[in-house]
Amino acid sequence: MTAMIRIIIADDSPFIRARLEELFTAQGIAVVAALENGAEAVEAVRRLKPDAVVMDYEMPVMDGIEALEMIRRDSAVPVIIFSAYTPEGAVQTLRAVEAGAHDVILKPAGGQRPPAVIEQELVASVRCAAGAKTAKRKPFEIAARQVDVICAGSSAGGVYAAGRILPLLPTDMPPVVWVQHMPAEFMAAFAGRLNSISRLEVKLAEQNEPLRHGVCYMSPHGTECGLRKTPNGYAIALSACNPRRRFCPSCDGIFESAAEVCGARAVGVILSGIGSDGTDGLVRLHNAGGYVVGQSESSCVVYGMPHSAAEAGAVDITVPLEDITPLLCKLTGAGAK
Repeated sequence: MTAMIRIIIADDSPFIRARLEELFTAQGIAVVAALENGAEAVEAVRRLKPDAVVMDYEMPVMDGIEALEMIRRDSAVPVIIFSAYTPEGAVQTLRAVEAGAHDVILKPAGGQRPPAVIEQELVASVRCAAGAKTAKRKPFEIAARQVDVICAGSSAGGVYAAGRILPLLPTDMPPVVWVQHMPAEFMAAFAGRLNSISRLEVKLAEQNEPLRHGVCYMSPHGTECGLRKTPNGYAIALSACNPRRRFCPSCDGIFESAAEVCGARAVGVILSGIGSDGTDGLVRLHNAGGYVVGQSESSCVVYGMPHSAAEAGAVDITVPLEDITPLLCKLTGAGAK
């Protein structure tokens, strides 16, 4: 019989605490403490030794980041930051990732995303955090290949993935084009914070912008992001949203474009996310000779998108999140100097 997951909640809103207790209890997850500030959370983690902590960012007495840092110094208990939905939240999110947060999930606000979807992500993240185990790494049995562009797609859990992958990539990495399902007002701050902690330049993609080594182009919200061939290489091609697709930008869009424009000289990376966005594009990329990397189930917040692509036969290799950066370096030969 599987042991019940035990968690601590810390949020200064009585309403949020009550709603989270109700949500987790209904999912068979035991809330062993519901607290109103970070200082109480730090003490409760030491005393109760929970499987995971769900914590607000802004709280009285001690905020979520300070509490997170103290918890990480004392234990390996995973912490999920459940933060307010604001543009400034992008900076808070990456600060939390740097401090060792397992995940950061935005609270529902402004009707941008249905509360039920956010609650689904939160429960999935808690289950992932509580069940995470450190696996022994295996050597990659792959050869370096000619790579002109790396295209990555992510959704729920992708903010954490970006914070774990991009800061470690070397400056001679081929161009990276990244599609993350994220509201418009969040994107600029998100890209800016990633840029401040990465060796790569991380920026929002612009129409007709030439692709350069050492740069990650984050797809803007509200436009489909693709590629086009130029006399000197490749450039960004932004277009109107595809009404047949749920997301804009879509992961399918960038992967399909890479398949058509780059073919076997492209690498696709499919990361944590709900649903199947990216699968159709990755099938085309794989059939065109491109190489496809999938994030492992054990390291995903939500294994929907990588699982769908793997089930379709489009994934060449599946690896944990922490192995994606060294795998990309081996595939491309980047960072070898």
